[in-house]
Amino acid sequence: MNTSTIYGLIAGLLSMGLLTVLYLNNPDNMLTGLEKFSWLLILLAMFIGVARERGLRKEPFIEFSEALRSSFKIFIIAYLLKFVFIYILFNFADPSLLEKARLAAVKIFTEHRNADITQEIFEQQLDAFGKGYFGPRIFDIGVMLELIVGFLLSLATAAIMKREKPDY
Repeated sequence: MNTSTIYGLIAGLLSMGLLTVLYLNNPDNMLTGLEKFSWLLILLAMFIGVARERGLRKEPFIEFSEALRSSFKIFIIAYLLKFVFIYILFNFADPSLLEKARLAAVKIFTEHRNADITQEIFEQQLDAFGKGYFGPRIFDIGVMLELIVGFLLSLATAAIMKREKPDY
């Protein structure tokens, strides 16, 4: 196993551990935004993993593309582990969290009502949200946004950690 795979697994397992502690402390922590702290663990693992990979080389230089590949691989592995953990937690271990998430979505939807739509259309949309239909687009967009944020974090990590070989 290479360095990025190992650090991706470590970050994923640490994220799962943090989420477990948050859940055991109070299950509602999974809905309040505290789970976003797991991103800090993943970001830290990306920096450490790229630095470790750079340090293991004969000459401690790493190009931007190599650093980007390594940091994004760490992110993807950690994110997949975290995603599977959250999916199992919400759908199998504690399905009440899914219902709480639906209620929170309905509350947010009601608070941020589009004033341009009619009351009838709003009621239909509210009914769909109440039944738990968030639409495949909302889920897909959420995952895609997290992957885009992860790629941007990988770009930043690679830009900071790269060390080009001098031309001497």
